[in-house]
Amino acid sequence: MNFNSVDFILFFTLVWFLYLFLEKRAQNIFLLAASLFFYAFTSINFLLIICFSIFYDYIIALKIKSLQQTAQKGKAYLILSISLNLLTLIFFKSMNFYTKEFQETISNLLNLEVNDNLSLLIPLGVSFYTFQKMGYLIDVYKKRIDAEKNLINFSLFIVFFPQLIAGPIERAKNLLTQIKSDRRIDFESILNGIGLITFGYFQKVVIADNLAPFYIELMGSPKIQNTYVAFLTIYMGVLRVYCDFSGYSKIARGTASMLGFELSENFKNPLFSTGAADMWRRWHITLVEWFKLYLFAPLLGFLRKKTSKNVAIVISLLVTTTAIGLWHGISLNFLLWGLLNGLSYIIYHLLNSKNVFSSFKIPNFLKTLIWFHIWGLFGYAYASRGIEDLPLHVQNFFQGPGPVPLDLLLTIVIFGGILLFFEYLHEKDNSPFFLKKRSLSFRLTSIAILYFLILFCGTINESKFVYFQF
Repeated sequence: MNFNSVDFILFFTLVWFLYLFLEKRAQNIFLLAASLFFYAFTSINFLLIICFSIFYDYIIALKIKSLQQTAQKGKAYLILSISLNLLTLIFFKSMNFYTKEFQETISNLLNLEVNDNLSLLIPLGVSFYTFQKMGYLIDVYKKRIDAEKNLINFSLFIVFFPQLIAGPIERAKNLLTQIKSDRRIDFESILNGIGLITFGYFQKVVIADNLAPFYIELMGSPKIQNTYVAFLTIYMGVLRVYCDFSGYSKIARGTASMLGFELSENFKNPLFSTGAADMWRRWHITLVEWFKLYLFAPLLGFLRKKTSKNVAIVISLLVTTTAIGLWHGISLNFLLWGLLNGLSYIIYHLLNSKNVFSSFKIPNFLKTLIWFHIWGLFGYAYASRGIEDLPLHVQNFFQGPGPVPLDLLLTIVIFGGILLFFEYLHEKDNSPFFLKKRSLSFRLTSIAILYFLILFCGTINESKFVYFQF
């Protein structure tokens, strides 16, 4: 069930209205039932997979808790859980590498759909809920939290429908704590929710979906283009991917706010990033924080005992960014994308440590402009059909001037300008909610303007969100 569909709007409206009349325990049971229905709406087979994985991790967490006096046994159960989760994830992520016959056999055995290329469609949200479960198990093992004894609460923590399919990836200390606590829905939480939902729909159906046809055509069947189109492709790629994913996150946080929950902020105005380090503090924040806590920090601690500090940092960083790339999909494209991000982070840190930026006194807006183009170039590795297409994409930057599609240019300039205006206000206010620090009249007027842009300029075609494939 896509957020940008009439089905979801009707579903959420009904769920929200009924939810308001229930007490806390009944609310949790009702939300769990609604979340399972939301997931089953796509495929009953996927529902069985996620329910089975929830049940075995629930049991394993309780077992780890009971064996915490004998750490070795608890560790064995943790390794078992992580192995099961990673094997499931890798199995589905790597289906494109298997033979056509094997894909058909597995799809028939599990009664799962295949797409036009006979690639098995992975369970929706598997990358997100798998990491959420693994983080929970590790936190239980490390005694950061207690294992949840209530199966309803734990299940809702994993399948809470606003963030189930594409995050944010929540830790138990945030979302599970809210599930177990009393929640209050007031005017401010509803207004915050409406603001986030409206801005999220604007990003998705007005910007991302209007740019998608141009971007898919250019990246799906690459050919010789002029320099102007090559640069427009950078801007289009960044805006399309960012607005699609950020739009989902904002709708997720908005619907959660209207239900009395506060989900983690997943994007913090990344278009204003001044470099690689700044970007990874702003982009897909919950995923980066997950890898930082559960991979980078332990790996760095281990390597510090084996080698020098700088070598340990470089290796840990490259391993982490490469893993982030492969989290998106097991392919050479994502491997290269992860490595490029790691190298850019190292180079940026090295230049910054040598005071290169301060010596030249580069203003922040110029740093942002430079990084925007570098980040956009990395997007070619992310979105190309294969790395064999990259030379042609690079060659296009040296083809010289030429005509550009006027409708594409206007879409980028007009809607991109509106996006930057509101994100600039967010950057100044430093608030996770849409214009929360502005006056009520300004907030309502902005929401109304965005609503009419959605109504008259949006492409309401129920197109899937980009990150549904992950």
